[in-house]
Parts: sequence; C-alpha cells; structure tokens
Amino acid sequence: MRRIIRHLFGIAIITSVAAIGGCGGDSSTQTPAQYFKANQSSAMTPHGKVKTDNVIERDDKIEYSTEDGKRWRVGYSKLTDGTYQYDTPDEIEATSNSQ
Repeated sequence: MRRIIRHLFGIAIITSVAAIGGCGGDSSTQTPAQYFKANQSSAMTPHGKVKTDNVIERDDKIEYSTEDGKRWRVGYSKLTDGTYQYDTPDEIEATSNSQ
C-alpha cells in the first residue's frame, strides 16, 4: 500500500511540474509569428482586440489586424530567454484600386 501511495505522489508531482512549466512547447522553437499568436491572442489595444487568424511574418516584422478592421505592422527583437520584445506598431495604410 505504501508503494502505491508513493507512486501516486510521484505522478502528482510530475504532473504539477509539467503544468507549471508549460508543456505547450518551447518558445525558442517557435517562429516569431507563432509566438505572437500564442502570446497576443488576448491582447487588447486602443483599436480593439488583436485578431490572430491572419498573423503573418514579412520582412522581419509581424503583420496583424485588430477588431476595428485596421492592419498593423510591428518590429520585434528576440531576447536571450527566447521570448520577443515588440516595437511600437505602425498602421498599414489601405491601398485603393482607383486611378
């Protein structure tokens, strides 16, 4: 009986450590766009919530949209711990097709 309790206790410890440590993947293996999606999906900006369904990485910048329909481009730099620091975003002006 004692052996069963020890095993159950060991499993509980391992599960707790995995949950706290985050089994969701190592941030150092994620692309900048994947990291942005994972960490900014609940971000609220003055222009509304960040929409992550159309996040793309282009020319070393992340492009995304907000709930108000505007598109944004933000530069980033990778930190030594594998996370990213973002610059101030710039609005991407909509192009018109009229001549």
